[in-house]
Amino acid sequence: MNVQIAASLFSRSSVMLRRLGEWRKSVGVRTPSDNNRLGAMQEHQAR
Repeated sequence: MNVQIAASLFSRSSVMLRRLGEWRKSVGVRTPSDNNRLGAMQEHQAR
């Protein structure tokens, strides 16, 4: 698999997840599992 394709897919999915998280935050629907998943993804991007 092409690395650029994988990177673009990952960045796109991460953006979608972040938007979903923001939308859920505004709506007020939050579950611990989602928070842990988002936190792990943000830590991964920070590295």
